[in-house]
This record gives sequence, C-alpha cells and structure tokens, in this order.
Amino acid sequence: MRLGVTPDHRNTVEPDFLVWRDRKLGVLEVDGPWHTGRAADDHKRDRRLREHGIRVVERYPAERCYSMAGSVVAEFLQLLDQNG
Repeated sequence: MRLGVTPDHRNTVEPDFLVWRDRKLGVLEVDGPWHTGRAADDHKRDRRLREHGIRVVERYPAERCYSMAGSVVAEFLQLLDQNG
C-alpha cells in the first residue's frame, strides 16, 4: 500500500494484515522481538495509516498470535466493528 506518493519519494507501508469487514478497514500488526526498541517508528507508521483513513490499527505480540490466533482475530474484529 502506498501512502502519500510524491514524485521524489515513495513511502511504502506493508501491513501484516489489512482487514476489510462490512465496509470498515483495519490493520492488524503482529509484533515479534524485532519490534523491541522501535516504538517510535511503530507509532509513526500507525499514525500514517490513520491519516489515510484507517481508523483501527492494532498491534499484538507474535507469541499471542501464534498461540491464541482465534482470540486475537475475534478481539480485532470486535474493535473494527466498534471503531472502524
């Protein structure tokens, strides 16, 4: 997904999961250990997504996604339904 493309610079954002449900769009991010110490970058990226109309951007720890995938999806979809 390209956000804010200009002739001299391209800002590519590749969300882990782009979810479309009932005409609501959200991003579910899976954060593993490589995200340690990157909170500022993650917040900047999330803010860019929101600036482009994606109202729900949620981050989940990778371990939780692997071990409890069903509950992560259910929680995300509920947030999307309420806030998307």
